[in-house]
Amino acid sequence: MIIINNEEKLDGKIEDVWQLVTDLNEQTWRNHLNSSRVIDTKHYEEINDQGLKTTFVILNKIVNEVFEFNFKNDEYDGHWLAKFEVVDNNITKLHITAAFETKKKSMFAKKNFNKIVKQYFNDLQQALKKEL
Repeated sequence: MIIINNEEKLDGKIEDVWQLVTDLNEQTWRNHLNSSRVIDTKHYEEINDQGLKTTFVILNKIVNEVFEFNFKNDEYDGHWLAKFEVVDNNITKLHITAAFETKKKSMFAKKNFNKIVKQYFNDLQQALKKEL
């Protein structure tokens, strides 16, 4: 099992960060996604820019605090926990912990997944700038 921890201070109110992250019907701010589809209140799927389909099962959703889910695709099978924290009125810290197994053996799996998370933070920061 590979575990990664990342956190980022984002320029935005916690309500705005929460809205962008958890509005699964509107994920166009994420540059690497071709499409996303909500199946029901607990399930959704995404297809990235390389055609990789990922399915998600939401486990826990506490407004402005926690967004937690399991994910699965042809490369990874894992768990994602996002915790939201107010730093000040217009700064939100987002903590992400991901624990996953790789389906394809690669010595770069952790590095590749960290790259995905960093792109997620970059896209989120850009989307928040547009909100201002």
